[in-house]
Amino acid sequence: MEKTPENQPCRQDNIRAIVDWILDGADGKSTRVGIEMEHQVLHGDGGTRVGYSEEHGIEWLLGEMSATWDEKIYEGEHLMGLARTIDGIRETVTLEPGGQVELSAGPFNDLFTALEVLSDFEDELRGHLEPVGELAVQMGYAPIDKAADIELIPKKRYQFMDKHFAEIGPYGTCMMRGSASTQVSIDFANRKEAIRKMRLAYCAAPIIAMMCDNTVMFEGDLREHYVIRTEIWNGVDQARCGIIPGVLDDDWSLDKYAEWILDTPAIVAIDEEGNTVNDERTFGEIFAERVMSEDDVAHAISMVFPDVRLKQYIEFRTPDALPAKYAAAIAALIKGCFYADSALDALDDLFKGVTRKDVILGKMALMSDGYEAQIYGQKAWRIAEKLNIIAKLNLTKEERDVLEPLTTYAFSHVTLAEMTVFE
Repeated sequence: MEKTPENQPCRQDNIRAIVDWILDGADGKSTRVGIEMEHQVLHGDGGTRVGYSEEHGIEWLLGEMSATWDEKIYEGEHLMGLARTIDGIRETVTLEPGGQVELSAGPFNDLFTALEVLSDFEDELRGHLEPVGELAVQMGYAPIDKAADIELIPKKRYQFMDKHFAEIGPYGTCMMRGSASTQVSIDFANRKEAIRKMRLAYCAAPIIAMMCDNTVMFEGDLREHYVIRTEIWNGVDQARCGIIPGVLDDDWSLDKYAEWILDTPAIVAIDEEGNTVNDERTFGEIFAERVMSEDDVAHAISMVFPDVRLKQYIEFRTPDALPAKYAAAIAALIKGCFYADSALDALDDLFKGVTRKDVILGKMALMSDGYEAQIYGQKAWRIAEKLNIIAKLNLTKEERDVLEPLTTYAFSHVTLAEMTVFE
């Protein structure tokens, strides 16, 4: 019998388990940011993507890098990642489905340190790749390849996801194999602040995507519109992507977020023996008669991909992959806008009355018109400028310097993608 919410005996316990796990991350004193920066590794003689298993492929790259990293991460016999801690900063290298190389670093108390760590990692990649005629670039989509031609790495989770998304929407393969992003994470103090920051983050997310638009090519051709990754995510899986149901409503709560998680098909599940298996039941059905562990909760939340994701921190997911100085700059903007009470008050005023429909229409307008788009009753460029002003008012002098590269583009109403085309 199907385990609907009405006949899931452990449902309320699992809602509590999810909410409790999220709130375990609450930190009322933090002003830290975490940054994830993805890289496309390309052949220097043609710009095509480097595969995982080729002679000087991604597995080879991880092996070459591993001498200066403390930990190696394997799936079976395959090297899939690296980790180390330097001066108290945690750095982890993982792979996205198409072999995109992701650095997760932090959390950082200061943004200058963040910029140093990101820049050092770029140099580290360059040192290994240049001698074999390869390079690592940060852009939102593979410049030459069609996604279906990019090798999928040998990881069970991604194999199950690749098959599922290929059957659900038109752009699942593009998202997994061709795209690359920058993600920025911030802390929250308590339940109330988590809800407030999530609402404001969703309002800001389309503008942040525009400021971080760094996708020139799509499926081997020059792009046809702005913010390509917005279109890609719209065509992946509406059950787990885009805007969390109700997140902009006055009565949205962490319990409702937990219910959404439970009602999402798992795709990938961890069985009671610890094996990774394919399972198309919802998490609520899988855990209908047993209470989720902390690992179960963490996995379930890792299987939803909204524009902004709530874990034990708040994760902004709309920026394209960016070079280090711009990745640090968008982290500066988010830090400046989402920690100080005065900044949050300013965002409340800026986004007063914004609805789910407004966000959806705004995302569509940005794809068509870029900074000239009308969103929330005003031009997109005006909101981008206001966000930069709010951030500057709440950052130190040194942090404002880190923000400056992004501010310069925002006030010029251009993006990295446009500058690439102009060049």
